[in-house]
Amino acid sequence: MALNNGPKKADIAPKYYVCSRCSYHWKPRKTDSIPRNCPSCRSTIWMKPFELKRCARCGYEWGSTSEEPRRCPSCGTYHWNEPPKTYSCLRCGHKWTAKRDWPPKRCPKCRSVAWNTEKKEVPKPEPGVAKSAIASMDEETVKTVLDAYKKGYTCTKIAVETSIPFSVVYGIIRDSYATGSVRV
Repeated sequence: MALNNGPKKADIAPKYYVCSRCSYHWKPRKTDSIPRNCPSCRSTIWMKPFELKRCARCGYEWGSTSEEPRRCPSCGTYHWNEPPKTYSCLRCGHKWTAKRDWPPKRCPKCRSVAWNTEKKEVPKPEPGVAKSAIASMDEETVKTVLDAYKKGYTCTKIAVETSIPFSVVYGIIRDSYATGSVRV
C-alpha cells in the first residue's frame, strides 16, 4: 500500500499552452518545466503579453511585448507613434512630409527659403508708359550730372560730390548713354 504525499507534478502542469504571439496551442511533453519557446513560431517570449504596434510614419506593423517601444524596426524613427508633419510651400504650392521634427529651411522643389510666406504681387507698369530717371528729375540736376560725367567723373564720385543718391545718378547716365557701358 502506497502513501499519498500530495498532488504530483503532472497534476499541477496545465493541459495546454497557448503562444501569445501566434496563438498556437500545444500540449507540453515535459510536465516539470515551462517550455523555452513556442514549437510553432519559435518565440522565446511566447508567454508574455503581446500587442501589435503600427508606425504612423511608414505604416509598418510589428508585435511588441513592451507598451511603448523606443523605435520602429522598419524606418528606425523614435517618433513612430506621432503622425508625420506635413508642410506646403506658399510660393510654388508643393506639399511634402518632413523627416525631422523641426521646420525645413527651404522648399525641396523650388528651393525658396521664404517657403512659408506668401509671394507679394508687384504691380507691373503699363506698356508704353516707362518712367525714366531723367523724366523724374528737374533739368538743372540732370545737366549737372551729365556735365560731371562728360568731364570723366564716375557715378560714385558724382553722387558723393553732389549729394544726389547713387541710384538716381546711375539712372540718369544709363538713360542718356544707353549704348555704352557706364563708369561706376
